[in-house]
Amino acid sequence: IEAMRRKQLDQQRAAGVAGYSNNTAKRTITRAISVIGNGPAEPYDHQALDLWEGTTTSVSFYDHRGEAWPVESVHYDRRAVMVNNEGCTDQGAGQAKISGVGNILTVMPCKFWTDSNMQVLLRGETRPLSFGLGSGSTLEDPMVDGAVTVAVQSDVPREYGQSRVGTIDNGWVVPSVRTMKIDPIDTRADNRVNEIFVMNGVTTDISFMDGSKNPWPVEEIVFPPGIIAVNGPCVPQQAGLASVSNNESGTIYLTACMDARATVGVRLKGRAGAISLLTVPARQGEVQPDGTLSVTVAGMSPVAPAPTVTNAAAPGRPSSASGYGIGYLHDRYLDDFLMATPPQGSRRANIMGGDGSAEGWFFDGALYVRGSFTVVNPANDAQASSGDGTVNVYKYGPPVSRILAQDLGGREFVLNID
Repeated sequence: IEAMRRKQLDQQRAAGVAGYSNNTAKRTITRAISVIGNGPAEPYDHQALDLWEGTTTSVSFYDHRGEAWPVESVHYDRRAVMVNNEGCTDQGAGQAKISGVGNILTVMPCKFWTDSNMQVLLRGETRPLSFGLGSGSTLEDPMVDGAVTVAVQSDVPREYGQSRVGTIDNGWVVPSVRTMKIDPIDTRADNRVNEIFVMNGVTTDISFMDGSKNPWPVEEIVFPPGIIAVNGPCVPQQAGLASVSNNESGTIYLTACMDARATVGVRLKGRAGAISLLTVPARQGEVQPDGTLSVTVAGMSPVAPAPTVTNAAAPGRPSSASGYGIGYLHDRYLDDFLMATPPQGSRRANIMGGDGSAEGWFFDGALYVRGSFTVVNPANDAQASSGDGTVNVYKYGPPVSRILAQDLGGREFVLNID
C-alpha cells in the first residue's frame, strides 16, 4: 500500500509541476522598472515580463513621485495570457481589451511556453507602454516575476491641482500671507504686472486698502471665466471676459480653475486706472499659493474718515510739529509718502548725504523727506512716523535745500537737496 501511495504522489507531482523535471524550483522575484519619456512624440522603451505557468504576476503602475496611476485600457491576446481573470479561451478573436482596472494588473500565461505582448495605456496618457510576455524555461531554477512596479515619468498634462487618480493633490500646500504695494498710475519703480500665486482647491483673498489701512471698495473685476473664478465657483471656459462689480468690502476671492496663467483687472472706486493682477499657478517645491494678500494702493480711500486733530495724532498717523491749535492743517498725503507710495504727480528729489538712507519727493509745492532718522534743523511743517517709530517722513513747504538730521544711533549728518 505504501508503495502504491508513493507512485500516486509521484504521478501527482509530475503532473502538477511546471517544468521539464520534478526538480524544477522557480525563484519568484520582485523588481521595479523606471520608464522615462524621451519626448511627447517618442515611444516608451519596451519592457519584458518573465512569467510562469500557474503563477500570477502583478504589475503596478505609478508616476515618478510614487502616486498611483490608473490604467485606462489593456490590449493583449487572450489565447496566450490571462489578464485580471480575462483570457485563456479559444472563442472569438484572439485580441482582448479591458478597462477600468485601477493601477494594478494581474497576468498569468495560459501555457508553459508563451511568447506574446501586451499594450497598456495609462489614464490621460497618449502613448501606450509595451510589454513582452514570455514564459517557459529548461532551467531547474528559473527566475520569475512575482510583483513588478512600473514608475512612469511622463510630461503628459493632468487636471490642475489633481492627482493621477483624480483627487485634489495639495498635501504640500501651506498658503502664504503677504503684503504688496501698488500704484496703478506711477510705474517708474516697477513696470511689471503684479503676480498672484493661485492653486485649485485654495481660495486666495485679496484686500485693497490705502496707506492708513482703510478698505478701498472695488468697483469692478474683469477676468477670463473658466480659467479663474472670482467670488464664486468655476464655470466652463468660454471666450471673452466676465465681470463682477460693486464690492464695497474691498476684498475679492480668487480660485484657479485651470493650470494656466491669466490676468485679472481690478478697478477701485474713485481711483483712476485699473490694477492688473497676473495669476500664476503655484508649483510644489517652487512657490506656495497666496492665502491672504493685503494690497496697499497709493492715495486715500473714498471711505476713509475725515481727518481730525484727534485721529491725526494717533500712533503711526501724521502729527504737526507746531502743535494742534487754530493753525493746524492735516496733510492727507503723509501716509502715502511714509509707505513709499507717493501720489500721482510727485517728482523724486535728488538727495545727497546720509549714506543714501534718505529719499524725497516734490509734490504740490512742498518737499517730503523720508528715512530712518529724525530732523534736528530746520523745523518742519508736518511729520508722520511708522508704528514702531523707525521710519519718519517730514514735510517742508516751501522746500529747503539743507537738513541737519540724526540717525537712530545718535550720529548727526547733513542732507543736501538739489
